[in-house]
Order: sequence, then structure tokens, then C-alpha cells
Amino acid sequence: MAPVILTAIQAAQVVLPILPGFLGCVVGAVMFGWMGGFWCNYIGISVGSIIAFFLARRYGHGMVSRMFPGERYKKCADWAAKSKSYTAVLFLGMALPLFPDDYFCYFTGVTNMSARKFVTIIVLGKPWCILAYSLIFSGSIGG
Repeated sequence: MAPVILTAIQAAQVVLPILPGFLGCVVGAVMFGWMGGFWCNYIGISVGSIIAFFLARRYGHGMVSRMFPGERYKKCADWAAKSKSYTAVLFLGMALPLFPDDYFCYFTGVTNMSARKFVTIIVLGKPWCILAYSLIFSGSIGG
């Protein structure tokens, strides 16, 4: 049951962005090796990201604005509405470590981005960062 529990925890940590997701990536890599850890984390984080997107889509700006402090939400919303590069920035953010991607899953839910495009970004962008964490923390490379 441990892989199922880790996968569920990783989904929950995106929906309730209290813990950094990379901690679960470390746990998964240590407990299940790079491949097992990768799959648990990738599935969990991807599912959680999609849930966060749809929660924002359902409950709107009021919910999301409470997650971003002060003027930060307004600045981000204005930029995303006008930017032609938001999709590229979001993709890179999902692929690179230390990007506040949990918050951006919610934030993207209140933009005009289609659900299909968002899911594609998650499915294609998210594995790279998780794979790097899995390899590093399992001791497969660099350890």
C-alpha cells in the first residue's frame, strides 16, 4: 500500500499547498528507487495539479486571490491576461525545480487557458523535474 499512499499524499500536497512536493519526491526515490519513486510522484503530482486547476476553474478568482499575497495576484493576473509567453513560462516552470507550480496550477485555472492545453503542459512538462529528483535522491546519479 505504500506506493498508493505516497501517490495520494503527492496529489494532496498540490491541492493543499503546504508542503513542498520535492519532499515527497525524495521519499519516493529513497523508498522505491528512481523508477518506482518517479511513477508514484509523477502520477500523484499530475493528478493533484489537474484537480487544483479544476478547483480554480470551479471556484474562481475569489479562491485563487486568497492564495497569492497582496498585489502579487493582481500583477500575475494582469501579466497572464496580456502575455503571449504565459504558456511557455508555465511549461518551463513545470519542468524546472523550485518553481511555485502548485500555486500556478490554481492560477492557471482562472486564466483563459483550455483544460486540454493545461493537461498537456502537466503531462509533458512535469516529468523532467520529477525524474531529476528521482535519479538524484535514489543515488542513481550524483550520490
